[in-house]
Amino acid sequence: MNVFALINNPGEPIPLTEDEYYRRTNRKEPYVQSVNGVLRSYAICPSCKNPTVMVNRTATETRSGSFYAKHYKGNVRGVANYDEGEYLNCDLTNSSNMDDRVRRPPSQRRKIDEVKQALVMAFDLVVSFIETDVGVRFVDRVLEDMLDDFAKNKGYEYKAINLYNLPYAFAYMTESKDIFGCSVSDEVAEKINALSEGFEAKRYGRFIYVRRKGGSRSKIRLLFFGHAESMRDGGTESITVRIVEIPPGESVDTAKFLYEKKIILDGAKFYNYYMKRKRRVDMAHSRVG
Repeated sequence: MNVFALINNPGEPIPLTEDEYYRRTNRKEPYVQSVNGVLRSYAICPSCKNPTVMVNRTATETRSGSFYAKHYKGNVRGVANYDEGEYLNCDLTNSSNMDDRVRRPPSQRRKIDEVKQALVMAFDLVVSFIETDVGVRFVDRVLEDMLDDFAKNKGYEYKAINLYNLPYAFAYMTESKDIFGCSVSDEVAEKINALSEGFEAKRYGRFIYVRRKGGSRSKIRLLFFGHAESMRDGGTESITVRIVEIPPGESVDTAKFLYEKKIILDGAKFYNYYMKRKRRVDMAHSRVG
């Protein structure tokens, strides 16, 4: 996982980097302990509140991969005690990825409803996160299609989808979308103008829109992939967005590559934004009704 929590606030996810971990823990006990002569670094999982151990910490281990945290199946003195039941229901276990399409059991109805409610109540926030990371501002037609895909798949039931990754998981569970008429970032526009035969990205006022060149009957589509691959061997969790052009009469197999970007999933940012919004909405309800 790429988040951690501290003893004084075990439910607040903090983005996990070595610098942030060192700054928040001061590299002192009980977070850093010597176990059988080896220094180990610990924290808390913000989802299940079980102890976690840091992997690939440069100060104590050979650098063989990215820095991340994994659940520690045992009690850690001064940090947290291990609870197997909470671990098995944890949203941040590595046992499931978005490509598995494994559904939650009926016993986890509360988590299913939690995801569904968050998507509905904070859909504008979900969309804002996607658009910022992808570099595309979607028109309503595209968003409606994405919602239809998610609803038909009952994506809110999938084990891999939770409040930590909801914007990215929502997008990932949708099929490829036609982005003709959408506005794009400078970076995406540059690639379209350099590589596309049937489309151009043209500025109108403050925004740059995807426009079809005269006589073109090509399609320009956006899709997401690569989540399972990113999670192999404890890698940094990410998804990849790709934009392709499909000439008329051609199959998707011959689509022309225009743009690609890997998006690192920030497991803390959306969760903290959403919970802050939820607290303030609840505050208003309690005082205004």
